[in-house]
Amino acid sequence: MPSLYELTNDMLDLEAKLIEAEGNAADENVEAALMEWAGSLEDQVDQKVEAYCNLIDEFEARAKVRAEAAAQMKHRATVDKNAARALKDRLLTALETMQITRMETELRRVTVANNGGQQPIDIDLERVPAEFQYQPPKEVDMALVREALKASDEAGMDGLSWARFMPRGKHIRIK
Repeated sequence: MPSLYELTNDMLDLEAKLIEAEGNAADENVEAALMEWAGSLEDQVDQKVEAYCNLIDEFEARAKVRAEAAAQMKHRATVDKNAARALKDRLLTALETMQITRMETELRRVTVANNGGQQPIDIDLERVPAEFQYQPPKEVDMALVREALKASDEAGMDGLSWARFMPRGKHIRIK
């Protein structure tokens, strides 16, 4: 069975032949050839499109299953990290209570160590002077811009000098 690309090229070839014949398909031989070709092409295109849709369905179903599995794995990883952190905290508390800073077991060496890096800071956000603050990046209220553009269109104006509606894109919908 020819590929969808080949079928598209066949349709373009037929279009070229019709243009070459100045659109005269009234001749019985030409008409018969066109009808036969169009009938077989339609069946082939239908089969190709159906095959594409089946493959799309397969990939979408697989993606959904994998996304669900990934969400489950992420949840399990979070649970494991939380459990490990809680066990480390309990072990630290126990070793500090017993005033043990270093211990060697048969397989491991455990050390109670001070944290490195930047020293933590506790901040009362209500009392921070302005010179220590900065503004977050600007965000645009897209709903408000959309309303202003619609109002401008309805009023017969050119719109906003700094914003405009863009053409909508296209996509394939399969039901």
